[in-house]
Formats: sequence, C-alpha cells, structure tokens
Amino acid sequence: MVEAREREILLERQRIEESARLAELERQRIEESTRLAELEREKEEERAQRYAEMQRIESERIKAEESRIFQENAEKERVRLEKEEAMIKLKQEQERKALQLQAVEQQKKEAAMEKIRLAEEESRMIREQIEKSKPLRQKVDLTGVANKVEKKEEEKKEEPKTNRKVITEEEKMKAKKFGIRIDDL
Repeated sequence: MVEAREREILLERQRIEESARLAELERQRIEESTRLAELEREKEEERAQRYAEMQRIESERIKAEESRIFQENAEKERVRLEKEEAMIKLKQEQERKALQLQAVEQQKKEAAMEKIRLAEEESRMIREQIEKSKPLRQKVDLTGVANKVEKKEEEKKEEPKTNRKVITEEEKMKAKKFGIRIDDL
C-alpha cells in the first residue's frame, strides 16, 4: 500500500511537473507569439514609414519639377517680353529718326526753295535792269549782246517744260555766289 501511495504521489508529481512543463511551454508559445506579433507590427510600421518617405520624396520631386517648369516658363516669358520691348524701342527709334530725317529734308527743301526764290528775285531784278538799260546799250552799239539775251529768252520760251527748271549760266553764277548747290535749285 505504501508503494501504491508512493506511486500515486510519484504519478501526481509527474502529472504536476508535466502540467508545469506544459504551462511553461504555453507561456513560451505565448511569448513567442507576442514577440512575432511585435516583429510584424514593427515591420508594418517600417513599411508604412518607407511608404510615407517614398510619398514625401515623390511629392518633393513633383513640386521641384513643377517649380522648374514654372521657372523655365517664367524665364521664357521674360525673354519674350524683353524682345518685344526691344522691338518696340527699335521701332520707336526708327520712327523718331524717320521724323527727324523728314524734318531735316523739309528744312532743306524750304531752304532750297527760299534760295531759289531769292535767286529768281535777283534774276528778275537783273532782267529789269537789263530791260531798262536796253536803250543805253543800243546807243553804245551793243546790239549783239542784246540779241544774245533775246535769243536766250526765246530759247527759254521754246524749251519744253519739264519738272526740272532749266538753269542758266547766270543763275549758276549767282548760285555759286550765294553758296547754293545747283542740285538744290
């Protein structure tokens, strides 16, 4: 009986030890499971952080690209506006020079017309003096000179009328005297 009781105690002890061993194994399994769950959670967090970092990098890249494109477009627009402004200034300068040239040409034309008017006035006065002095010339027997003058006047009347005025030698001499170019007459 003692043996049976010892066996029972021994079996009970083995059963308790087995339970303790099973409890320890269960505790280890739970710890391992907890550790694996923690590792999985850390991996998920790491993946989420990597994804967030990739999203941030992609967002920054897109912003940088948009900024670069915007700057390029702004630079192109600035260059276009500068060219346009330069063309406007050039056109204004050309117009200003054309107006100046036109004014100078008008002044030259007016000066030439005034010189022509003065030369014609002087020529008319000389002709009047010649007309007044004709009787004197005839007395002095300068009929040849008077005939030449009359012949020239007749030639002037007979010459075909053109836009250009026929300039006599006398007018050329007067033009030289007053410093007028013959082309301006």
